[in-house]
Amino acid sequence: MRIEGTAGGLDERSGLVLVVRNRVPRLVGAPVVEIDLPSGAEVDLEARNVMRRWTRGPIDVSADTLTLPLGPIYPRGEVRVLLPWIWTTSGALNGLGVTAYAADRPDAISITPARRVEIVGGAP
Repeated sequence: MRIEGTAGGLDERSGLVLVVRNRVPRLVGAPVVEIDLPSGAEVDLEARNVMRRWTRGPIDVSADTLTLPLGPIYPRGEVRVLLPWIWTTSGALNGLGVTAYAADRPDAISITPARRVEIVGGAP
């Protein structure tokens, strides 16, 4: 799993995309993905409505973590979820770490570490 695309700038929508691939030889019936949101990533109603196209349950944002319950992913299948939140802070921000697991196996997790993302805009 990974996050790819262009972060965007201050007061703009993110062009980031979450990519989740099923690498096991069985259906993952209810994958759950948690994303560590950097400061200033605002998941507004428009962003939630876009992300709902790929989710199978409520989207949750709490304690700077975005939780997305995804639909089933077949073996060697892939899901790409647009992450069109708005940036309300500029600068070098830390976040975008991803944790994924099957809802029925929360102890079997896959982790992508957080990274630094540069959001441009605002006063120098």
